[in-house]
Amino acid sequence: MHYRLSAMPAHVAGLADRGVLAVGKAANLIVYDFEGLWIKGMEYKYRYDMPNKDWRRYLPTGGYRYTVVNGELTLEDGKPTGALPGAVLRVTTAQATAAA
Repeated sequence: MHYRLSAMPAHVAGLADRGVLAVGKAANLIVYDFEGLWIKGMEYKYRYDMPNKDWRRYLPTGGYRYTVVNGELTLEDGKPTGALPGAVLRVTTAQATAAA
């Protein structure tokens, strides 16, 4: 199951240095309660919280306990901590094509 939550999305997005814990890879971490994971329906919602107030689609989810980005806690018990240590990753067409 963890592969489907981490390595597979990273691979599909063409992010070769993400998705697994290994030497030389980016080590952002998500700690989740496997029995408590859920998705609320299949209707996408919109948030305008990207740089320049750009939008993104998301599905409401739960069961995520902690998220650590660049060594900083960004989510604790499902609530944002306010820390924003990461950067938006952009995948080029070449990266996506190479991952396919």
